[in-house]
Amino acid sequence: MARVKKKQANTAPEGFPEKAWNKLSVPWRDAAQTKQTEELERDLIKSVRSMAEIVGEMKSDDKLSALQEQVKELKGAYTESISLEKAKVDFCVYLFNTRGTVISKDTKKAVDNLDEDVDEASFD
Repeated sequence: MARVKKKQANTAPEGFPEKAWNKLSVPWRDAAQTKQTEELERDLIKSVRSMAEIVGEMKSDDKLSALQEQVKELKGAYTESISLEKAKVDFCVYLFNTRGTVISKDTKKAVDNLDEDVDEASFD
């Protein structure tokens, strides 16, 4: 059974994503809010450069690349099978629509539940 997370109070400034806000340490957030424009520009440039370095390191990591390729190979048959079944679902819905037939609530509910399961299984 899945655990239910308690929703925390939204503490992010209005218009800033809570998820990103929660990644920042409290001292860094407080300090950033008091910085002058020039200091913020330096921090921005430093962070962008750091991300570029990390991406470069990640791309040159042979072990990671080999594992990603292995996952792609192992996942291929599953992905192909899911894609085929999704095409069948899409065509069935198309046929219902072109015939002017309403899909029953039970069928729609079952499809919606399966869509959630498929989304959860996706690793892309």
